[in-house]
Amino acid sequence: MGLQACLVPPYGVVYENPQPRGSANRNGIPSKYHGTYAEKDGPAVVTIDDFLVIETKTWASTLSQSELSEKYSHLGAITSDASFPDVYVPAVDGSAKVTFTFQGSQVQEKVEQTDTLFDTREYCKVRQYQDVLFINEKHLLTRWHVHTLELEEDRLTIRELVAMEEADGYGNITEVGTGYSPRSGDVRAKFLDPKRGELDQILTQRPEGGHVYYRE
Repeated sequence: MGLQACLVPPYGVVYENPQPRGSANRNGIPSKYHGTYAEKDGPAVVTIDDFLVIETKTWASTLSQSELSEKYSHLGAITSDASFPDVYVPAVDGSAKVTFTFQGSQVQEKVEQTDTLFDTREYCKVRQYQDVLFINEKHLLTRWHVHTLELEEDRLTIRELVAMEEADGYGNITEVGTGYSPRSGDVRAKFLDPKRGELDQILTQRPEGGHVYYRE
């Protein structure tokens, strides 16, 4: 299948239909998923409510005043406690909220980077199948990105339904297209449209993966 550049997905697996096919759409995220979850050994905390899944990563460190001046030279002179809601942070290569607290000759740095993983009010269909919550995000006009949320006691796993490296394992339901991306050159995109039995196969056979968090 030939793909136009605009149809090449940002990550390689997209779906012809929202998953699971034929299931009813839910009005947002069920209450059993609501709450706050943290990585076991990482900086990320995920907060879930009726419609949003938000991830916040927090880092803290101690800087000398000269290190502060060098690291944040783009902010100008910082000589007292200050907070910046949205600035570029070299350490995370992106924008974040940064708070500085002066303690004698040292400065406590706190970096908080927030990302909305899913907003189910925007171009999404939320569906439940067995114990898996499916969040389908519209990709352009006709295709879908699909992620799953699985909650086992206090353990929350968020992952792609099928990761790019796994898709070849489902050859009977995989269609492969080659396209051109201005950023990446030639790329291979994988298109899945599993029927219910094939979806059961995916859920049963796919390896461990995804991002794992624990309820606080």
